Amino acid sequence: MRISKLNATIEAGINFITGQGEEILVSDSSPAQEPWQPDYTYQTCFVPSLILQSLSQLKAPKLERLRQELFDFIVQQQSDKWSFNYWARLSPEAKTLPYPDDLDDTFSALIGLFMHDPEYIYQAGLPQIVSLLLATETVAGGPYRTWLTANDDPKWQDVDLATNANVACFLKLINSQTPQLQEYIANQIKTGQLTSVYYPSPFPIIYYLARVCPAQSQKTLLVSIKSLRPRNALQNALSLQALCLLASKDSSVKLLADKLGRLQSPDGSWPAAAFCLDPARGGKSYYHGSASLTTAFALEALQTYKRLSAINTEDTNNTADAALNNITRLAKHDIASLAPAMKPVARRMLASMNLPKIVLLPHLFARGLKITPQTNLDAPLGLANLYGWMAYTIYDDFLDEEGQLQQLPLANWAMRQSLNYFKKVDDQQFLQTTIQAFDTIDAANAWEISHCRWHVIDGILQVGRLPNYQKRQNLADRSIGHSLTPLAILASCGQPLDEPSVKSIRQAFNHYLIARQLDDDAHDWQADVSKGHISYVVAAILADIDYSVDMPIKQLIPIMRQQFWHHSLVKICADMQIHIKQGQAELQNNPLLKKDNILPQLLDGLESSVKLTLNKQKQATNFLAHYQKVR
Repeated sequence: MRISKLNATIEAGINFITGQGEEILVSDSSPAQEPWQPDYTYQTCFVPSLILQSLSQLKAPKLERLRQELFDFIVQQQSDKWSFNYWARLSPEAKTLPYPDDLDDTFSALIGLFMHDPEYIYQAGLPQIVSLLLATETVAGGPYRTWLTANDDPKWQDVDLATNANVACFLKLINSQTPQLQEYIANQIKTGQLTSVYYPSPFPIIYYLARVCPAQSQKTLLVSIKSLRPRNALQNALSLQALCLLASKDSSVKLLADKLGRLQSPDGSWPAAAFCLDPARGGKSYYHGSASLTTAFALEALQTYKRLSAINTEDTNNTADAALNNITRLAKHDIASLAPAMKPVARRMLASMNLPKIVLLPHLFARGLKITPQTNLDAPLGLANLYGWMAYTIYDDFLDEEGQLQQLPLANWAMRQSLNYFKKVDDQQFLQTTIQAFDTIDAANAWEISHCRWHVIDGILQVGRLPNYQKRQNLADRSIGHSLTPLAILASCGQPLDEPSVKSIRQAFNHYLIARQLDDDAHDWQADVSKGHISYVVAAILADIDYSVDMPIKQLIPIMRQQFWHHSLVKICADMQIHIKQGQAELQNNPLLKKDNILPQLLDGLESSVKLTLNKQKQATNFLAHYQKVR
């Protein structure tokens, strides 16, 4: 779907949902999933909570009033214990078909409230929320029972996957996930038990799980999601959102987005379908949904698709589209010349890559220069980036002991292609720099294998010597190839690479790569240590805790997690800020760059991410303090 079509589709959906007025609080109950023919109309707390969650992902000014109205409605449904019910408190069904309050509705409401106004939760809600969790936990840290009732009848004591996924989502928002709850979710995914007694299909479950899926379970969940076949717009939207969160590079993501666009009704909505189960009547099952709910899910999914596809809404001119289309066409032409055994592997690899993010860097960097390149290098440099990324992605998999042998010949071919396209830059100083950069990458990978790998045998980490990352230059060296296309652009403008303004740009990119790698390592440290990969962040955590030789991973990770959230994360963020500030200083008043150049934007984006992370860390610490105090 082209950016203009995608924007128009989202805009039409927003116009529909903002025009619903109070009808957005009303949803339907049908005796059949297909055809959808509602017999009853209900007012729940659940559906407005879900709609607020989805609409909070879109920052369109048109939605501000509606989001606030939804927020205000949900707050009115809150009990003095901060629990919520399926029914709206003043609805007739709250009396004629009463349910106890429950965690599924409670945490769906809390997620929506938090997404709209986090301070509302932090100012008064934490002690009450902790009490709700303590009252329903089956073991310390979860999983949790669904119903908030003292009734010990087994039907009110169930432990439900969807409910616990929503609890986990809220805890993730405040950075307070428990390892016990994560383990429960991971086990459910591993066994393929993606069901809930409160939902008629697995699609809501995969939507919930994709938001909280443990890193080690993502591939398994992805396989389960891709095995499903959506039959309507609601299921399509839920599948698209789940895939975007787990595998934005997967080729099926675009297919789902295109199909979702085609399923939009002329009035901008997407039709109602069965999302959850309603109370049975006369022994017959009933299903709940609404066009507003489906539309909200569709808007969320399309907005996520738009963001993760790296479509720059400030760069929607035809030149970027033309550059991307041309590079993609040339890449497909190159792949067509491969040997038959390599073609399908290469095509799958190409389809899995986030092409705009990878191939448009030289185009965007060139547009942000005050000087003009002597030749248009969008295509050769975009392809050089593409093939370099392809090769090193495959090599990285082998370094992580996850490589697929059938991809190895492709990596070697892609590396040669990358070098061949870099050679199209007619500048000997740049070509020598390119060779040096590839040598640096190989040396950095060799150092990592030699110094940053400990053995894991039967789940037990064989403790070795912590690697010395010195001044963190190793973190930039393994990714230094990403800086080559901007240098090629500068060389094509006639700028010597040892000229002070160019050296400042090179240093800024170096600092960006270090900060970016620290950010990646901070997100991946649990998966890394589980495989015996001692990243910079893993090493920083281990350096500050007491650990013994032959440490079981399951015993070690909780200790490391405590250290990470309370101490190490702040230090890592401080390290990131050092490099971000140094990079920004290198670029300040650089005579070669316009104010809108992509490189300062990359550094500014990382700086915002660090500030957000530190804020969440503070909030998580606050939550944990409440949790421990009550316990």
